[in-house]
Amino acid sequence: IIKMSIQEKKNALFNKSSTNKPINTEINQNQTKTSTTTNNTIKKTLPIPSTTLAPAIKAKKLEEAKDLSKRGVKHLEKTVFKWNPDYLAAAPLFESPADIYKQLEEYDISINTYIKSAECNEAINALASAALTVMKAAAVAQLKKDNKLSSGLFEKSAELWALHGDIDRSAEILSKAANELDEEDPIAAIELYKRACDMICPPDTPKSNLSKIHPKAIEIFGLYFKCLLKYTTNTLVNSKDQSIYFEKLLALANRLVVIYEAYESESSMCKMLLTITVLQLTMGDTVLADKTYIQDHLSNSVYLRSKESELAEELIQSFKAFDIDRLDKTLRLPQINYLDREIQSLIRRLSLFKSKDSASSTNDYISSADSLTNDLANLLLSTGVDVSTNVKQAESQTDKPAETNINIDNIEVNEFADVENNINNDDEDEIDLS
Repeated sequence: IIKMSIQEKKNALFNKSSTNKPINTEINQNQTKTSTTTNNTIKKTLPIPSTTLAPAIKAKKLEEAKDLSKRGVKHLEKTVFKWNPDYLAAAPLFESPADIYKQLEEYDISINTYIKSAECNEAINALASAALTVMKAAAVAQLKKDNKLSSGLFEKSAELWALHGDIDRSAEILSKAANELDEEDPIAAIELYKRACDMICPPDTPKSNLSKIHPKAIEIFGLYFKCLLKYTTNTLVNSKDQSIYFEKLLALANRLVVIYEAYESESSMCKMLLTITVLQLTMGDTVLADKTYIQDHLSNSVYLRSKESELAEELIQSFKAFDIDRLDKTLRLPQINYLDREIQSLIRRLSLFKSKDSASSTNDYISSADSLTNDLANLLLSTGVDVSTNVKQAESQTDKPAETNINIDNIEVNEFADVENNINNDDEDEIDLS
């Protein structure tokens, strides 16, 4: 009699054997081991992918691109039975080889082929397709690192988007064109940014409609402000041009305050109001900064309770009191670290000696000093001292303005001579009396 446990009886009843389990697990373990070993061997044997194509594949791709371009040119030819070019069929036949030339790093040919495809799309009034194709050409110009060419192509694409009716997209692409010229030609970049901002948000837009403009407008306005601020604060700019660009900066900052207020972006609005105060102090107009802060900025309840308002008030009061220690303490406040880098550097470059009041006082000192030297020169001329020879010698020695060098020896000799004559005359009078 074979004694069986309850589990063994169940296994025998349902045709389950306990001996099969370890066999299956061993098989699974062996399979996983073999699979991992085969994967490792495959990874070791696979070649590392390279970015460059083989010469044979590259030649084949070039032939394919040339063939497609020839077919596109044939569609543009006029024959006896075909009086008008077939732009619809030619456009894709130019775009496909342009993609191939881009892959083969033939950037010049790729840009020209993309432009041909865009011209075909524009001829059949497919303006959106033409704009997209020109954008592809601009992307290739970026790979070529030709910023002027890429900016011109982006500008052409923006014009096509505007003709298509998509103003927001046109302004966005126009800002890309400006970004390409930010370093090389900042004046052209500023003009492009201005066109993009006026396009996406015209200056005469009522405040009730500002919240309905495209959200990309805030980003475009921010890029315009940074580019204009960077160019204005550059030391290479002439003083006359700098004052003009400062006025443009203030107008743009006031415009941004209204947009931030419409979008209920309180933090950005407070920072921009502080920026207006900093710009006015940088221009040296403390009176205008104080007047704008009291009459315009403090009427905003949100700004009145902000830390930016406290910082602006400290800056204005230190300039009004001409207090250098207070200004140094203000420049160490932690609120400055939360501003943009461009505004931080502008605040830390503030100086009391650049204001209009200090400039007028120094001019008064200079004018008073000039009047004193003129009076002294007239006095010496009346005594008979020749000052012109000394002035000419001083001008020949240095490049600085000539100072009046006075020959003291001559004065002393003449004075002593007069005294001796008076004494001799007195002695003669006394002798005659005796």
